[in-house]
Amino acid sequence: MPPHLAVIPGPVPVDGTTVVLGAERLAVDRIYRDSASFTADSLVASAREGISHGLILLGPKQKSCKLQTSEALDGHLLQSMADALVTEDLQVWLSAVEILDDQILDLLATGAPSDWKEAPMLVAHPSLGTQLLGAVEAPLREPSDLRELMSFILKRRCLTQTCLHGSRSHPIYLLRTEIRSELSVHLALFDLRGPVQGPSDFTALEHLIDLGAPESMFRASLLTTALKDSIVGSWHSTILATLEPEVADCTKQLRLLSKWARLPFASPRRASARVAQLAELREEVRELQAQHAMDDARATILADRSAMILEFSKAHDPPKEWKKLRRERDKTLDWCGLPTSDAEEALDLMTPYLLNMSDDPALCGRLMYLLPKGERTCIGSDPDNSVVVDGLGILPNLCSIVNVDDFKLTLSRPDFARRHVLINGKTMAKESMVLSHHDRICLGRAQIFRLQIPHMGVETIQEEEETLARMQRLECLLPEELTGFLPSLPRQSFDTTFENLQHLLDHSDALRNLQYYIKDLLPRLPAASALAYFEALRKVCYCVDEANMITREVRPDDHLHLEVELVWDIFRPPEEAILIRLMRYCKSDDGPATGQVVHYWSYACFLERLELMRDVHRVHCHARNGWAGANEMLQDPWMEPNLFPLRDVLSHALAQRSLADSERRAAEAALQELQEKTEQLERQAEIISQLKEQIMGVVSLTRELQEEPGDTVDPPEPAEPARVGEENFTMSVSSSTFSDGVPTGGQVDEDVRSRGFRVDAGRGKRATGRHG
Repeated sequence: MPPHLAVIPGPVPVDGTTVVLGAERLAVDRIYRDSASFTADSLVASAREGISHGLILLGPKQKSCKLQTSEALDGHLLQSMADALVTEDLQVWLSAVEILDDQILDLLATGAPSDWKEAPMLVAHPSLGTQLLGAVEAPLREPSDLRELMSFILKRRCLTQTCLHGSRSHPIYLLRTEIRSELSVHLALFDLRGPVQGPSDFTALEHLIDLGAPESMFRASLLTTALKDSIVGSWHSTILATLEPEVADCTKQLRLLSKWARLPFASPRRASARVAQLAELREEVRELQAQHAMDDARATILADRSAMILEFSKAHDPPKEWKKLRRERDKTLDWCGLPTSDAEEALDLMTPYLLNMSDDPALCGRLMYLLPKGERTCIGSDPDNSVVVDGLGILPNLCSIVNVDDFKLTLSRPDFARRHVLINGKTMAKESMVLSHHDRICLGRAQIFRLQIPHMGVETIQEEEETLARMQRLECLLPEELTGFLPSLPRQSFDTTFENLQHLLDHSDALRNLQYYIKDLLPRLPAASALAYFEALRKVCYCVDEANMITREVRPDDHLHLEVELVWDIFRPPEEAILIRLMRYCKSDDGPATGQVVHYWSYACFLERLELMRDVHRVHCHARNGWAGANEMLQDPWMEPNLFPLRDVLSHALAQRSLADSERRAAEAALQELQEKTEQLERQAEIISQLKEQIMGVVSLTRELQEEPGDTVDPPEPAEPARVGEENFTMSVSSSTFSDGVPTGGQVDEDVRSRGFRVDAGRGKRATGRHG
């Protein structure tokens, strides 16, 4: 069944139910004014019919901040589903995962962040569809339970990613509904919205749809595996797309939707009960175990089916499960220094606190760390700290904040953390300083917090609590580029001399290493372009510092370091005059370490590499076995593709493909031969079965004749010569029958006639047989 297309066009022109953007035209089923006007009624109706339904959100994520409610769009839609589904005759469970490339993270998992490496898995089944195994399922006793779960999920997402590039991940929410314990139906929400600027992470999905959604392509990524049932039509599906004409890939998104709507779709599959699903899986396992030859593919299928049986066999007691999971969630929040679900309701609104900042509207302002009066709050990655924060550039004991009297707060940090703690984009001149209301505290490259001192904020008294919370979250929204967080440069009547800009070099190691070049360069530049050059250098140096942090953490033994170099062509744009070189330093016993240039990258190429390095760092931190792509040309962002090794890789791949093709043809021929022999054996078995039935008929008749009471059989007469052309066996039976041993005479059993025997009247003979 094709998907139901719905759009929020924004300023994009529409013609009836057709969206028009340049030469692209897309016919849709429904047009909505904004996100709040979209409801989940169609998903609820599908669930009550026993058919699973997937809702796919596309478009820029920044658009969701215009939603005029205190909840994010995901929570708004899920809450409307819960309000309609959580009834006496329905049982509902919520699962939530986050996908980034080939990593999947359970958003309802509990425990210490360092232990969050047990990832769920997605398993595709030909008749049961794609199943999420190993994820925490939280029961919903009543609709209000969803708000508490969503609050934990958003905090979990904030704790497991950096403040900047969180928008590249895709959260997936799954509501499993059991209707009177008869049907197990899934309602899924796939949030595929991406950042406003830059391309979205849809490479595998676009390739899949361009090729017509072949079966083999769904295994290309976790995202396509999760979307399989919605793409092929086994589920009902709805696509809600938000269009922004200023977004670079808006036209590309329209083409994707148009191709998606033209794909061949199967009929929706009605859900079955868990009992029936378990019976089907157990039968498959028995068949697989009965096979003598067990190759890798069959072993994988057997392991998947066994995991599904284990998952489906779990006994559920919603009240007990809710209490247990809630205790575990509160323990996790308390371990990180966050208020628990009960403590949030009894917060003292006049206590100073920290709010996290993020470039994702759904995540900004979700983490609240209280700073109690008269106490020292220690911050770092060490578990003994009051506030446990983990991520890039976070030291075990990073800094501490002392709340003197709810008005005066001071921040202290050790000297070695000088560039790991920035206040409003600047390094601290001393090891301790007094903080102000709305100061922004940057910790490494993992988190940025906004300080709230309620006694110094008049909005606390003037605004309602919910309105205030929404305003604070919007104030915690970061720009798309983290460099926009740095102090702004003056634009008018400013003398761009090195002396005036020198105090802006302290936040960056890479920028301080360039201070002599900058001092020599600024006098040579025209006054109009000097400030633009310095701003471009400041941005790229900030990014180079992040790349070096990632490199030291992921590849500590390779001694790699990135540096900024300038091309002395002052008449070109600043981005074209900046190069980034990757160096490898070798330690020497006789003198200082010597460096060797590995690569040179342009500014644009380096930014692409930095995105890949961020993904590598995420895998390094959260994958069960860490990152294993070092020195792999197609996976290592520190490597530059080389034509000759790449040619060898392609040649090997082509050779493997040719070998696979020949093996496939041989397997197809063997399968055809096997099918022919199977058909031949089936025909022979059918003939043998017919012969057995005839023989059993003859045997049965013989026994009936022998068991008749009073029957006596005289010795057979010599056989007469066979008559030509006569093929049946005849038997002469006397006209006399016996009743209780007394001959009655003259009556012949019609049953004997009907069996093809010839009856002869004989006075002295009971029966004689002859062949002729």
